[in-house]
Amino acid sequence: MGSSTLPIARIKTIMKSCPDVETIGHDASVIVGRATELFISHLAVEAYKKSAGKKLDYKDIAEIVQTDDRLDFLREMVPRKITVREFKELLKRKNRRSKTEEVNGSNGNGENSDSSSSEESSDDDDDESESSEDSEHSTLS
Repeated sequence: MGSSTLPIARIKTIMKSCPDVETIGHDASVIVGRATELFISHLAVEAYKKSAGKKLDYKDIAEIVQTDDRLDFLREMVPRKITVREFKELLKRKNRRSKTEEVNGSNGNGENSDSSSSEESSDDDDDESESSEDSEHSTLS
């Protein structure tokens, strides 16, 4: 069986980090290594095809991850980068929405603010990719 260019010992360590895994055979670690290499190669090639220049940047990889449904499991780990200005604008919109929801929720007409949550889910992906940054910001406050 061929060998992987990724370090087999590191692959085994990562695989053993799962509490359900006790031992890993050499062949299994080689196969996982090769599959990882193929996945990384595919991701890089697809991102490069969509890149604007001759250089592959983080934004190219993030764009592929955010637009390819097969890569949706990576979306939280590879978010689109945004500027500080864009982040502040998103935060302002979010704060305005939550204030509006508080007012609508306490108007006494028996309606809850669930209708606005469906609006939030239909917003662009930037709001989704910033949820982790929003939480970081709120923990720093």
